[in-house]
Amino acid sequence: MKDKLLGVKILSILNYVGAGMYLLFALLLLFVAVGYNSLENSGELEASFTAEELAQLQSFGDLTTFFYIAAVICLALAVLAFFLGRAFWKGQNWGRVVTLALSALGIVFSLVSLVSAFIDIDSMTIFVSLIQIIINTVIIWYLLRADVIKYFTSKKKN
Repeated sequence: MKDKLLGVKILSILNYVGAGMYLLFALLLLFVAVGYNSLENSGELEASFTAEELAQLQSFGDLTTFFYIAAVICLALAVLAFFLGRAFWKGQNWGRVVTLALSALGIVFSLVSLVSAFIDIDSMTIFVSLIQIIINTVIIWYLLRADVIKYFTSKKKN
């Protein structure tokens, strides 16, 4: 049964790596938000940009708030990815179920992106969307295999 668990171990490790990446990105966003906020409060922002560039920046609204919200979302995703990685490592079925649902959502969003990319004739987005669809389909296929279901639903894991 050791070779049958290789995919579960890989998914666990990928979730841990994803958690680390989300955490690093959240920290980067917080750093940018604090820096942008200090520039805005010091008046250096006006001196750093032309009037046209400043108008474009202000058309985005409050960028500091955007950066803080994005950082909180990344932190939440980091926590989710960490606990999914832990659930896979311990063989907890809820991690498999949540990953199935997230992969199905990923396919839906990738299909929408794919249709949009075909309309705009954006070859890079078409490529990325196809890769995302393939990866999510493989994850769903793997997690629905009988041996994997048996692993997750067998007696309590450590």
